[in-house]
Amino acid sequence: MKYSLFLQTILILSFFLTACTSPDDLRLEQALAFAGNNRGELEKVLSYYAGDSLKQAAARFLIMNMTGHTGYDPSIIPLLQPVYQKHVAISQKYDWKRPNDWRKEINELWNEERVKINLYKYPNIQDAQTVKADWLIKEINLAFKAWKENVYTKNAPFEEFCKYILPYRFSDKFCLDNNRKTFYDRHHGIFDDVSKDFREVTDSLHFLYSDIMNSAGYAASMPICNIAGYEQIKRGICDMQTQFNAHLMSALGMAVAIDFVPMWGNRSEGHSWNALIVDGKTHPFEPFWDEDRWKYNKLYGNSDFIDLKASKFRLPKVFRKSYEYYLTGPMADKNEKPNNIPNLFKNPWIRDVSTEYFQTSDVTIDLSENIPENTCYCYLCVYNALKMTWHPVQWGKINKKKVIFKNMGRGIVYLPAFYQNGEVIPAAPPFILDKNDKCKQVTPNRHKKEEITVNTITPLSTGLTHTLAGAHWIGCYISGSEERKDTLCTLTDSIDSYCNYITFDTSRKYQKICLALPQKTIALSEITFYEKNENRPEEIPDIRVTANVSKDSVKELYKIVDGLSGTGFLGSFDKDTPKEKILTFDLGKETEITAISIIPKSGIQVDNRTNYTLYYWDNKWIEEKTVKGNGESITFKNIPSEALYLIKSDKPADPYFTERIFTYKNGRIYWW
Repeated sequence: MKYSLFLQTILILSFFLTACTSPDDLRLEQALAFAGNNRGELEKVLSYYAGDSLKQAAARFLIMNMTGHTGYDPSIIPLLQPVYQKHVAISQKYDWKRPNDWRKEINELWNEERVKINLYKYPNIQDAQTVKADWLIKEINLAFKAWKENVYTKNAPFEEFCKYILPYRFSDKFCLDNNRKTFYDRHHGIFDDVSKDFREVTDSLHFLYSDIMNSAGYAASMPICNIAGYEQIKRGICDMQTQFNAHLMSALGMAVAIDFVPMWGNRSEGHSWNALIVDGKTHPFEPFWDEDRWKYNKLYGNSDFIDLKASKFRLPKVFRKSYEYYLTGPMADKNEKPNNIPNLFKNPWIRDVSTEYFQTSDVTIDLSENIPENTCYCYLCVYNALKMTWHPVQWGKINKKKVIFKNMGRGIVYLPAFYQNGEVIPAAPPFILDKNDKCKQVTPNRHKKEEITVNTITPLSTGLTHTLAGAHWIGCYISGSEERKDTLCTLTDSIDSYCNYITFDTSRKYQKICLALPQKTIALSEITFYEKNENRPEEIPDIRVTANVSKDSVKELYKIVDGLSGTGFLGSFDKDTPKEKILTFDLGKETEITAISIIPKSGIQVDNRTNYTLYYWDNKWIEEKTVKGNGESITFKNIPSEALYLIKSDKPADPYFTERIFTYKNGRIYWW
């Protein structure tokens, strides 16, 4: 059921059913009325639990939120079974690995079969109009049984049970079947020992299904109609795996949810994952099997936590998929036209859980642009590099040219915008919401021009490049002497592939600082030292750097301290002994240093066969200059300062190394 039909149904039924005495009674009667000829089946369920108030309340919860929930038509399962078998045969040929040839064959398989099946002949069917009483009663009884047998959740509030254990579906995909009983019969009793950590038990369970892997989007549109079909082909996207996990965990009485970020704040696209709710706290985990699945509380906390494989994430919002529907914001406003509402906010089965993941800010914006006629809402957007567009992630009601946006993630650039007929229209300049809850508008200053020097068009924050740039720093130490008698800092983990700010707790003064690397390779874009100041740390100028490198490359060492993050040094020490792998920085005089900034350098540079075009934002992307790459760094001259910038290459777009927006100040790039 499309959003407009769902909302239309609810509003029409509400009009005729206003005599109901409570909102819950109204919602229940709406669902029963919408069920049509199937109403009797749903009423049988309510009658069956007439003597059990708790189970009847659970039945009411399921039925009154059933309107609009749909699943695949079961009649297409026999048509898809031969396709699944061919899918399996291809995977077996490649020993269940996913090389390029496997990906190609899987895509070709579905492109050929989809024409034969013609899915348009099999629209999704409505739960309220098809679910049978016997089936729903069995679902409710088994949900209660699993809940009370689970030592981690048996004392959870009833409301929590209804939200996270009771639902028979977590997203509108799978056909209604008996997967709850299947999973219960396979694994009941696994959550019966309170002395064990529930995360370890969960991992031991999910390890049994570790052969199910991400399909990386290949044949992603092929319908997986039920759990049995998914277990058969063992490949799917994150959204499918989160549903599998939710059905598995809820069948065993674990309170489970599907959470998602609609669009990252510092990279392209979004992601979905699972979370367990234990003792009222959210415990997110990677949906596909992984050795380190429980790092999301840190990784998705908008902190400075850096993961060796994934680097650093910024999340503007986190939403939770829900069986219960919520009519809020523009979707519930009868004066707002559906085509003026982004798709994200046409979904009544999501709710905002951002505060369960990170510190948030309520942001008040003054709208500088004219408000389109009959427009009541404004949206905050983040940049989507794959499409060079802005993607709405939150709504706010306009009140006299002001808008308040609730619970926004920090450390992100946002664009306030109107949404008209599917088009994002700027409503005010973009702004940075920093990690300290401060907002700063980013507007170009055409009266002040500057040079912008870069050696890449992305912060290179993907797993591969992060490993190259940051992993080999583990064991690096910073010292006030070559003999390491006065160590200021030792790096025990990887560092960020872009900027790392390290503070020191010392009152001593130094003229020379040594940076000892654990490997022979030197890959540095910029190092900056800061001295103590009454107000804030102050950058130390005119630093000299020396190291035991070849005569041919020694003249390039200065680029490590030239004040430009877009240059740097990529080379190696002459010798591989610990005493020889040291960079020495002369500060010019004895100075009480308080911090150091380190920007690694990656081997990926501006290709000398590629053209690079710089844009800046002024209510749209303004094309400014195009420069030929030189293999190391390039400079754009006479550029309006203080703007939001973007550099695109004439190479085909790469989803892993897509360009990012940035600001530029005093020779340094700040990626967003």
